[in-house]
Amino acid sequence: MASRTYCCLVLCLCAISLCSGKGCKNRRCRFYPTPAELKRCVTCNAFQPKTVTLVVRNILREPTFEDSVKLRCTRSKTLFFMMQEAADVDPAFKFSASYNHAGHPGFFVDAINGLYSQWEVDRTWWEILDGDLNHTPVGVSSYVPKHGETVTFNFTQGGGHQADQDEGATSA
Repeated sequence: MASRTYCCLVLCLCAISLCSGKGCKNRRCRFYPTPAELKRCVTCNAFQPKTVTLVVRNILREPTFEDSVKLRCTRSKTLFFMMQEAADVDPAFKFSASYNHAGHPGFFVDAINGLYSQWEVDRTWWEILDGDLNHTPVGVSSYVPKHGETVTFNFTQGGGHQADQDEGATSA
């Protein structure tokens, strides 16, 4: 009977340790995780946390800008939710998106930091570039950045946009 009580006590202490964040250092993970903490956090969450940097670049219109937001240990899966997290982390990162119901449903990035795309007026749009600066095959609703990746939102004019084919480059 004593060994049964001892085993139960050990299991309870282990459970408390994991739930309190000591097993995976979950509380510290939102800030500056070590590689070991990243591996341990996978035991308490569905998605392994990762670090992703979002860059917004405008060299077409005055005032031009290039800003970045580094998300440390994000648990967001898709780029759209990472954008929301970036807006919470850095008040200078603001965006607006609309939901596209036709064709391929998903969010379409309308504006970042107050700069609106106007495809119908001047053929401008927010292009999404992956870590290798290649155009992403899907939009913010479907794109899942890799750990350590830098995703660039580049204010672009002309070619490459597929708004007239049901699927916008920045939607999906």
